[in-house]
Amino acid sequence: MHENILHVDFDESERQYYSSVNAEVQGKFQALTRNGMDKANYFSLSALLTKLQRACLHPSLDDNTLAAGIQVINHNAHIRNAKALDPTVVNRLKISLQDESAIDCPICMDAAEGAMIIPECGHILCKRCLGLYLTSDSSHLPNKLCPECRGPLAQKKVVPATVFTEVFLSPQRTNKKQLCPSTKPSKKIELLLDILKAAREQSGGHDKTIVFTQFVPFVAILAEHLNRNGYKFMRYDTSVSTENRMKIIDGFRADPTVEVLLMLTKQGNVGLNLTMANRMVIMDSGWNSSMEDQAIGRVLRIGQTKEVHVHRLIIKNTVEDRIHECCHQTKEAVSSAYSGEVNTIGTKQIAYLICGTVSPLTSSSIAGPST
Repeated sequence: MHENILHVDFDESERQYYSSVNAEVQGKFQALTRNGMDKANYFSLSALLTKLQRACLHPSLDDNTLAAGIQVINHNAHIRNAKALDPTVVNRLKISLQDESAIDCPICMDAAEGAMIIPECGHILCKRCLGLYLTSDSSHLPNKLCPECRGPLAQKKVVPATVFTEVFLSPQRTNKKQLCPSTKPSKKIELLLDILKAAREQSGGHDKTIVFTQFVPFVAILAEHLNRNGYKFMRYDTSVSTENRMKIIDGFRADPTVEVLLMLTKQGNVGLNLTMANRMVIMDSGWNSSMEDQAIGRVLRIGQTKEVHVHRLIIKNTVEDRIHECCHQTKEAVSSAYSGEVNTIGTKQIAYLICGTVSPLTSSSIAGPST
């Protein structure tokens, strides 16, 4: 196997955007750690780290929300859930939702983008943080609790704030934010297109490439740019129903004109045979290096007849440098942090990835970033 670590520079506008996001994250990091690093801060730190990671991929990801962990139910079901809310909760929300832009998520301390209402208590979280919280294994309790009041949290009855507004407030006030098209490719996407072009030229179009990312919204952006550049591809992500996923794999294997498979990293590490591909591009390395190793193993297994090439794309002088450093120095520590085990090592590891002020291998206390 040939593995290439490809370091990429932002262009000027991307660097300015990342710097602004980083400044915001560092300020929130200081606020979260002012009274010390404790277990209650774990999810807030995870949300800050995710924000930095997404800023390395494409600026338009800031307008999307990470929906992982929030079960998709149809609009009518959301309306039924809203109408079933306790009247006391409804009356309180009618006041607080008069100005949705003023609502902050208690986990990331940012404006609650894609605000979601916990039905039992009426507390509001942003969609991204709720998704991270619901998919984390850090809770040792059999059921998740509201992270703000520790009351019950019925995942299937969570209500989007937009639906609450539609049901209980004036329909004219329903705020459905339109996502801007990504239009311009980021430097990472430009490098991906260069890699795919070289693979096509070297193999005569016979090699197949799997492109891995951790983020569902980024899959859609990648798909847009592959379409623009004439690449036939398939998607294997949460947009594909469970019953159709093997059809996607079989189609990718059987159709010689399909050169690219877009796949979520966490979906590529479970029980799949991907030996029809011999090239992989990892767009964003995760904290859990073992997940990527398992995904690569789906290509590097019995039945692979070609030389395998793996490209890891890393933006210089960003959080991605620190993630790569940690994965290289101590895979076990990074995997522990990713697993969601709320312990001193995991919390300090994530804090290092955010601010970079303490060596990931030390056990000293994490200090806030310097001003």
